[in-house]
Amino acid sequence: MRSPVQSMPTASQPDPAEVAALAAARARVLGRIEAAARRVGRDPAGVRLVAVSKTVPPERLRAAVAAGLDTLGENRVQEALAKLDEVPGATWHLVGPLQANKARRAVAAFAMIETVDSLALAGRLDRLAAELRPGRPLPVLLEVNVDADPAKAEVLKKGVRVYPWSQRENPPATRYLTPDPDKLAKMRPMPRGMEYWERLAAVIEHEPVEDRDRFFVAMLRPLGIQRGKRFKPDERQTNILTEAAFVGEAMAKAFAFNKRFDGARYRPDAHWERLMFMDPAQDLADYSQLDERAAFTYEAIAMSKAMVTKTPGVGQAYLASYHDKEGHAFHGAKSYRLHVPPNPPAKQFWSVTLYDVDTRAIIQNKEQIADRSSRQPDLVKNPDGSVDLYFGPAMPKGPSALLRIGLEKNWIPTVPGKAWFAYFRFYAPLEAYFDTTWPLPDIERVQ
Repeated sequence: MRSPVQSMPTASQPDPAEVAALAAARARVLGRIEAAARRVGRDPAGVRLVAVSKTVPPERLRAAVAAGLDTLGENRVQEALAKLDEVPGATWHLVGPLQANKARRAVAAFAMIETVDSLALAGRLDRLAAELRPGRPLPVLLEVNVDADPAKAEVLKKGVRVYPWSQRENPPATRYLTPDPDKLAKMRPMPRGMEYWERLAAVIEHEPVEDRDRFFVAMLRPLGIQRGKRFKPDERQTNILTEAAFVGEAMAKAFAFNKRFDGARYRPDAHWERLMFMDPAQDLADYSQLDERAAFTYEAIAMSKAMVTKTPGVGQAYLASYHDKEGHAFHGAKSYRLHVPPNPPAKQFWSVTLYDVDTRAIIQNKEQIADRSSRQPDLVKNPDGSVDLYFGPAMPKGPSALLRIGLEKNWIPTVPGKAWFAYFRFYAPLEAYFDTTWPLPDIERVQ
């Protein structure tokens, strides 16, 4: 039998009942976090739960740590300093405002400062972190006032500096590039021929290799591409590699623009295809989605779980079209029409964007128009709520166009000699998208 003294909690031994109650509360909150994360397509593991410790005595905080609430958020530096030694095992965040005269003590005490509200304070914390915790950068959250005032945006832009950690003692000046709004951006296609292999060799030389890419990197070594070795192919190798780059891109184009993957087609009555139908990690239970990865990364860059949402009302969904109703590729010198039926299943808005096949970037035209969407207040709608969009080098002629005033607001100009493809985006897609009951007809030629 335990003695009464043995059964009583001590300063170093939290009350088991309180620990159990806090653990149950933690589980409930984590369950709500997981449900919310799933709704928006986010990984719940990427969300950190911080228990605010303001005015909570150390003995209860020890119980919280024992219950798994080991990241504590304190509002005041002084209050945290009084608790640090009494609550072992806790990681401390500052969640209240920080005065500059307390910055030194804050840097020494906290694992993260969540309330950096000025660039001056950020600079001070950066200098103190280099002095007090060398080699251990101090994570901070920078408060940004989202404002339409261009002067405020300019201050933020010029105040933030980005440079390698290794150059922190003498950071280089930040170079700002401001594009000329009166000039067309020149989108360069991916490198081809030997330039592709030379660019790849430079990447291998300077960039880290992901674990999943180690076998691909091993395949490059017989070609003379490896870290620490100069890439110098002879004439025979150059001829082979030049042809290989051409064939490789042709394969990627076939994967991207003529998809044969299960589940790619949105509906059987049109050519629209799901752009993203693979897992963002690209690794399934028994294989990695190699061809799907090649298809997507040839025409796009990055993806996230929110872009492959299966929850109505959150995230985004993307359909892509590479062929007209007759199965032909889109030509910049020809004119086309897309009829968007009433009630597109998008809670927020929908949009249509055209992309250049050669660059996979938005098309470049003198009108600087590559997109039309339901956000436009002047988009011309039909009496039933449907919308007709036009793509071509000039507004199409004929009764359907001549009788419509302002239809140029529904037109995306294309460029002769430039092939293109289209994306239809649903922001916060609804059930009719997921069950495919909402039809999206093919883009069709018009005269």
